[in-house]
Amino acid sequence: MQAEDRFERLSDEAFAHLGVQNVAYVKAVEIDGRVYFMLTSAAGQDILVSDSRAAATLAAEERGLIVLTMH
Repeated sequence: MQAEDRFERLSDEAFAHLGVQNVAYVKAVEIDGRVYFMLTSAAGQDILVSDSRAAATLAAEERGLIVLTMH
C-alpha cells in the first residue's frame, strides 16, 4: 500500500486531526495587567504560562511539540 492510499481513506474529520497532538502555539495573554505567553495545544488545551515567549517555545520543544506562529 502506498502512502497516498492511506490518506485517501481518512475521513475529513480524521484528516483535520492528523498530527494535532504534535502541534502547539504560543500566544500573548494579559493577566492582572501583565503580558505573559501561553503555550496552547493545537486542540486548544492550555499547557503552561511563562513570562517570556522564548521560555514558552523552549518548553514546547522539550515536550516534542512543533510551535506555530499565530497572527
